[in-house]
Amino acid sequence: EPDADVACWVKDGEIFWKALTAKGEALTEKCASVLADADETAVDTLKSDIRNIVEKLKYDYIICAYAKRQASDIDPFVLAALRLGLCQIYDMKSVPDFAAVNETVKLARHKGEEGFINAILRKAVREKEDPPLPDRSKNAARYMSVYYSVPLKTVKYFISLFGDDAERLLEVYSRPS
Repeated sequence: EPDADVACWVKDGEIFWKALTAKGEALTEKCASVLADADETAVDTLKSDIRNIVEKLKYDYIICAYAKRQASDIDPFVLAALRLGLCQIYDMKSVPDFAAVNETVKLARHKGEEGFINAILRKAVREKEDPPLPDRSKNAARYMSVYYSVPLKTVKYFISLFGDDAERLLEVYSRPS
């Protein structure tokens, strides 16, 4: 779960984003998508969505499930691109799935990355309605942690304070502002 600072800006109708880790290392800086008529509302919405991808446990869980490897074994640039693509697929209803896949694949630096990104995102599109998540019946706290993208320690704390009402709080907590 990298702590990061995210910047987003528009130049000549293109939206760019850059995520910096707490140590100041750039995760990526590439064109995220093209907006013909980028207005302030669209930019503010995208800033919020992009800020959210940095801490999306759900995206990392899905990526690892489809890639069959740990996030630490995936190049940070590719991981950031995949998070962006999944953000568009799952959370940005105005972006068609094919465009999310296509534009994210364009971020790849070489053919190997293109194929990997394409495979993961196409599988996410195919299984969009039933993404891989922890089994709720086996570990409800782990499920809520991943589903709502909230650290497990926080979920357990909420459960200790609010019991069955913890999930309602997590829904509000994870809702974009």
